[in-house]
Amino acid sequence: MINKSKVENFIVLRPGVAQLGDGLRLYNFVTDAINVGIGGIGVFTEFVGSGNHEALDAAAITAGVTTTGATGIPYIQFIQHRDTAGDRTPLYQKTLEQSPRISGTCTVRAVGRGATTKQNSSWIVGAEAGTIGEVAINDETEYILNGALRGWRIDLYNGNNTPFKQGRFTTPDYFASTLYTLDAQRRDHLLQHIVFDFNTQKTQMASEMVAFCVVFDPTNSVTPIVPAAANNVITFTTALALTAGDVIVIGFTDDGQPIRLTVDADLIQTLTAMVASGLVVAASQIVPYARPTAENTAVVGRIIAGGTAVGVADAEVDQVIVLALDMAEAFYDEVSQTKHRVQVGLESGFGATAASEMLTGPSEGSGYAEEVLQYYRDTHGHRQYPGGKAWQQMHVEFPNEIVAGSIYDMYIVESCANRVASSGMPSFSPQKTIIAVQNFETAGFVGFTGGVNPQKTFVEGVINAFMATTIYPHTVIAV
Repeated sequence: MINKSKVENFIVLRPGVAQLGDGLRLYNFVTDAINVGIGGIGVFTEFVGSGNHEALDAAAITAGVTTTGATGIPYIQFIQHRDTAGDRTPLYQKTLEQSPRISGTCTVRAVGRGATTKQNSSWIVGAEAGTIGEVAINDETEYILNGALRGWRIDLYNGNNTPFKQGRFTTPDYFASTLYTLDAQRRDHLLQHIVFDFNTQKTQMASEMVAFCVVFDPTNSVTPIVPAAANNVITFTTALALTAGDVIVIGFTDDGQPIRLTVDADLIQTLTAMVASGLVVAASQIVPYARPTAENTAVVGRIIAGGTAVGVADAEVDQVIVLALDMAEAFYDEVSQTKHRVQVGLESGFGATAASEMLTGPSEGSGYAEEVLQYYRDTHGHRQYPGGKAWQQMHVEFPNEIVAGSIYDMYIVESCANRVASSGMPSFSPQKTIIAVQNFETAGFVGFTGGVNPQKTFVEGVINAFMATTIYPHTVIAV
C-alpha cells in the first residue's frame, strides 16, 4: 500500500532545557524517570538487546558508532519529554512526543528556515539631486502623486474598491520668484507641498499609507542641517537606533502641530531594508515637511520649503517615500494578514525620467509564535496516522510549549518507511518531523539574548551529521 498523506509530528522545544548527552538512555530504571528534562529533546537510536533508547550527538552520528560500541546507527529518532501537567481528562497522559524513526534506507531530506521579521511595503520617488532619476522642476505645472494599496486580503474583501489617494500641487512661477533661485530649493518646495497634500487626503483605508520627505545627501544642501531634536530632522542611522514606542516627526500641520510616526519592530526592519537597498543611505535625512505658515516658522527651527537665507540651516528635499501602514484585523477576518503592498504612480509633472520604484516589499515574517501556534493547531494531530485522506477525522490537541511573543527557527525532516508487505506488495509511508526552536538572536522578542540558542546548535548539528551519512543530497543547515 502506498500512502499519500504524511504521518506528521510537531515538536516545540521548551527554551533553556538542555538536550540529553551522548550515550545516556531515555529511561532510568533506577530512578524510574525519563532522563530528558521536561520540554527538552534527545536524539536516539536503537540499543541492541534492549527496548531502551540510547542518546546520540553529532559526533557519534558522524562516527557511526554508539557509546556502547555498537557499530552502525540504523536510524535516529527525536524524542521530547512532554510536560503532562496540563493533560487533563479526557486527555490521556502523553509523556513523550516523538518523531518516526528516520532512516537513510528510504528517501530523506531536511531543511531549516530561520525566523524572519515583519516588514512594511514602501515606494520611493526621485533620486539625489543632479543625478539620473531626479524629479524634474517645471513652472506653473500640476504635479500628481498617486498611491494605492494592494494585497490578497484587500482583493478578497475590497477588490472592487482599491484604497487610493492623490497628492496634488501646482508649482508657482519659480523663474519669477526671488525665494527659489536654485532647482534644489524649488524641488524642496514642490515635494514638501505634494507630501503635505498626499497625507491630508482622507479616503477609506487610504489612511493606511503615509508619505515623508528625504534628503539623500545632506552635504549637497546650501547650508546643511545638523540633525537635532530641536528641528526633528534625523538620519536613517539615528532612526535605526530607536526602540519600539519612540516617534519620528514626519511633518507639521499648518498650525505648527507635529505629525508623528510611531516606531515598532516592523518599522525598524523596514528602515533597515531601505538602507540595504541603496536607494537611500544611512546618512540620508528624514526631514519633516512643513508649509511656510507663521505657526510653522515659529516651531520648525529651520528655513521652510526652499528658503535661501544665507547661513541658515536649510533642507533640499529630493526624494519622497510612501509607506504602507498595518491593516487592523477584524473579528471576522479569515486571513491573519496585516501587511499590504503600496503602489505609486506619477500621473503628471514629475518628468519622464523621474525615478519611481518599490523600495521594500511587504512581509508577514516567519516563525512568529502566533504563526507557529496556528500551524500547530491546524495540522498537528490530524496526521498522526497514515490514511487515504490528507486529514484525519479525530483531532486531540495537547498543551504545547509555544511561548507567546517569541519567534522560532523551524527545522523540517521529511523521511519515509518502505518495505515489502506479506502480500508481496510494496508498502510506502511518507513521514514528516517539524521541530520549532526559540530564536534568541532577534531583538524585540521574548527570549532575546543576542546569542545563539544551544538547542538550535544541537538540532542543526545532528540533522547535518545524519544527512551526511546518507546518499541523498543535502545543503548544510545553518539558519
